[in-house]
Amino acid sequence: MTVLRSTLCIAVGGPVLAWHALRLAAQLAGALLGLLLAGCHVAGERAIFGRNAR
Repeated sequence: MTVLRSTLCIAVGGPVLAWHALRLAAQLAGALLGLLLAGCHVAGERAIFGRNAR
């Protein structure tokens, strides 16, 4: 019974853990991309409008 229970735990827990890890990685990637785009946006404004754009 214990072997069956642990096998079931791994079978159910594995994909759940993988899903959470993927979601976390996607959120981190999204945050980094957002920061990068914001930095490019500010740099672009400065290039177009000069130093005192913001």
